[in-house]
Amino acid sequence: SIRVPLVIVDPRMHKSQHGTRNDEFTLSIDLAPTILGAAKISPSSFMQGRDISKLYLPEKDSEPVRWRQDWFYEYNRGDPITAQGHKGTFWIDASFALITKEWK
Repeated sequence: SIRVPLVIVDPRMHKSQHGTRNDEFTLSIDLAPTILGAAKISPSSFMQGRDISKLYLPEKDSEPVRWRQDWFYEYNRGDPITAQGHKGTFWIDASFALITKEWK
């Protein structure tokens, strides 16, 4: 599956947040900026992910954070456009998808 649960334990999180669920899309590219943010280190400008803590550490007098509404998924071991030459050990077909909350 392309959807994997993520459990976060963050000492900065308010106890009222413990055990709660958030259905926003987080990706593996968000982990490094989140860990750097917890260490009070700014992520490099070339990093593509976002600090997930924005979803559970609300800032005072701020509007709710705007988060990604969709993302592109690709599993391809062949040509980047046509997937020709895609071969896998388990014979999983190449796939390209735009994932949204409505369509997956």
